[in-house]
Amino acid sequence: MAMFQTSSAARTAITLLTLLAVATGAVLLVTPTTAEAEPAHGTHIKYYNNASHSTQVGYRYYTCEGVLASQWGVTSAYSSSATYGCIAED
Repeated sequence: MAMFQTSSAARTAITLLTLLAVATGAVLLVTPTTAEAEPAHGTHIKYYNNASHSTQVGYRYYTCEGVLASQWGVTSAYSSSATYGCIAED
């Protein structure tokens, strides 16, 4: 009885899908997760009272590791930011 006979095209499709799944899994295994990846820069953010940036009302400083290291004042919708490069440690 030939209940489980498949055509050559079906076998080829199954083989290709299996290879694609294995390749996708391999890529996911070697890609670092967000928690492992460090930002390429630290950030200084200044917050202002209006769109003209008349008065600074707050400040945030984030390290290269993304840690809030310093802050004062309040945040607002009006801000400017500057980034700085990080030195990679071996």
